[in-house]
Order: sequence, then C-alpha cells, then structure tokens
Amino acid sequence: MDRPPHAGLRHLALNVRSLDEMKRFYVDLLGFTIEWEPDPDNVYLSSGIDNLALHRPAEAPRADVGDMFRLRSPESDASSPPSPAAIEERQASARSRRSSSQSDRTEAADEARPGAEATTAARARDSALDHLGLIVRSADDVDRWAAFLESHGVVIDARPRTHRDGARSCYFRDPDGNHVQIIHHPPISSRI
Repeated sequence: MDRPPHAGLRHLALNVRSLDEMKRFYVDLLGFTIEWEPDPDNVYLSSGIDNLALHRPAEAPRADVGDMFRLRSPESDASSPPSPAAIEERQASARSRRSSSQSDRTEAADEARPGAEATTAARARDSALDHLGLIVRSADDVDRWAAFLESHGVVIDARPRTHRDGARSCYFRDPDGNHVQIIHHPPISSRI
C-alpha cells in the first residue's frame, strides 16, 4: 500500500494553565487571530496557514492571571507563592526521580540548546513538548522579532543566532512557560 500524502504540520494543541493570558499573548503579541471560540475552555487560533488550539483541561481550575505561576503543595500556605528555596527543592526532587538515562538525554538536549538554564531544564523534563516554532521568511525577521518581543517585556532565552544548517532562530517563553522559537529555516522559509 502506498503512503498517502499530507500537507505538513499545521495544527498544534496545547493544554494551558491560564487560557485568557495565553490567548492574549498569542493574539495581541504574536499576531494570531481567533478562528473559533466554542466555549470558555477552548480557543482556536490561526496565523492564516495553521491552527493553534488552546485548551483548559477539565481538571484545571480557572485561575486568575496572578495565580498562574503559583506552585502549591499541601505544606504551603495557599494564599502565598512558595519561596524560591521551596521551588528549587521540588524541582530537585522531581529531577532525582527521573531515570539516569532520561536525565542524560534531557541534559544533552539542554546543552545543545542555546540559552538553556536550570529552570529551562526542569520544565523540559516535566513536559513532552520541547518547543513550538513560528517560521519567518528571512533571517533578519528573527532579529526583528527578538527586538519587538524585548520591547514588550518578553525575556529572550536564546538570542538570535545562526545554526550550522544555516537556520537562524531565537527562543522565548509563552505565559505557560512553553518554549517558542522564531526560526528562519532556508529549506522551507522560501516556500511560505
């Protein structure tokens, strides 16, 4: 049987902690448009040639924006965020539970990724998603995006750089902590 054709990756769905903040980030800052918002827990966005679905999982509470990054444990006071030491202790505990082979693979990937930091490594270990990429038509667009994002208060995790394969990219995070890459990838950037 012959393999049927497909048109490439054009759809990504993310379970999110703060749907309203994520929607504002992708629409107001990154320029996506709302394609469909069937209910308060789901929104479908598009840049014109793709579809990004943001879903609030059924078990996720509807948190205020201020609660988004608050980590809680049974021992913590629910009205205040944990101390940096408590966060680091939980991250260290989670890291130690990982098998050594998984840790080795993750650490190797973190070392290969420019701008990776301890918090980046901890988050990457807790998610199957490494990053999502937004493709741009020129290498200069990567630098323009980095400057634009910084001017709006977004921290650039990895400054624009040209890779061995000729691609140029930068990395930053969305409000839920997902890595987002702006990338000029010569083999496909000219086709969009």
